[in-house]
Amino acid sequence: MPRPKSEITGSKVNIGLRMTENQRDMFKALGGIDWLRKYLDRQIRSELIQLGISEGIRNDDKSRR
Repeated sequence: MPRPKSEITGSKVNIGLRMTENQRDMFKALGGIDWLRKYLDRQIRSELIQLGISEGIRNDDKSRR
């Protein structure tokens, strides 16, 4: 049985980067990939609010639940 589609199905992008051990430790301490995804979502939401685009925010929130 196939897995259900997630919010990133079809638009998945992998990003790789090099960092020092101290940077890696800080990244993991902040919450790793989960922290980064939430941080980026907040930044996008904030930019949409500044642009006065509230409809996209409501739709985006519903799709993440």
